[in-house]
Amino acid sequence: MPSYVSTNQSISLTLFIGLFISLLFFIAMGSLIYFKLFTELQDDQAQFKALSRIGMTAAEIRRIVVTQVGLVFLIPCVVGSVHALFAIQALGNLLGSPILKYAAVVFGIYLVMQAAYFGVTCATYLRSIRSGARSATS
Repeated sequence: MPSYVSTNQSISLTLFIGLFISLLFFIAMGSLIYFKLFTELQDDQAQFKALSRIGMTAAEIRRIVVTQVGLVFLIPCVVGSVHALFAIQALGNLLGSPILKYAAVVFGIYLVMQAAYFGVTCATYLRSIRSGARSATS
């Protein structure tokens, strides 16, 4: 019985550490993407100002910004998901138990957090683009 408790505690500690490190990487990745977008903000403001001068509507500019930010968020998420799928499968084979169900729950939580981060970033970036275009025309 002590070996079962010891093994269970060891696995729980490993999973906690793994989730904690994953959360740190998630925050770091989101922050890098966020700051990457905002370092390119002035160039994008000039481009969108020029596009609005030739007749592009605010809705079209919004669609372009959402697509641009979406791709920046989506590509790392897809690559990470494929990588994690193989790692989860290998871990399940190593432990001798199907852990895909648990991984799906964690991945679902990650997707919700990623979508929230995308929404906040997209709204803030779009607001900054619009305010820059307004101040440049004034």
